[in-house]
Amino acid sequence: GFLALLVLLFGGLALLKRIDRFWILARRAAGHDQRQGVLGRVFATTAVIGTVGFTFWLLFIGGLGSTLAPR
Repeated sequence: GFLALLVLLFGGLALLKRIDRFWILARRAAGHDQRQGVLGRVFATTAVIGTVGFTFWLLFIGGLGSTLAPR
């Protein structure tokens, strides 16, 4: 299962990278000065939102809530 997850993740990333390169080429062909794709910004935004959400869940809903404020 873990190996399948890794294959799917890296396969998905490879596909997204190809789509991002195509996006850059299409924008350049349309006359826009497109030097970078959008994949890096999407990944960074998703990582920040996921980190904040996981930290909130860990501290207040699940995991560490009972050890920080024992009853």
